[in-house]
Amino acid sequence: MTGRLEVNSPMAARAAALSGLGFAILPDFIADPEISAGRLVSLLEENSFDGAGIYAIYPHRRYLPAKVRALVDYLAQWLKENYPIK
Repeated sequence: MTGRLEVNSPMAARAAALSGLGFAILPDFIADPEISAGRLVSLLEENSFDGAGIYAIYPHRRYLPAKVRALVDYLAQWLKENYPIK
């Protein structure tokens, strides 16, 4: 079989890998439950993609609504607590 599948969703990539279509580069928080359950295996761990990040893009800070600042602050704290940098 030739060809490849490209998706822009880690959930779609996970579904493809679970269906046996190949391998996927997935964030830990999406892959870990599947790895723990034995449905996926981790490959090439020595070639991990450290340094990748999650970014919030929002308007200039001068006109930043308080609710946007609150959301960004909340997400930053939640990610630090639940997914600390390894």
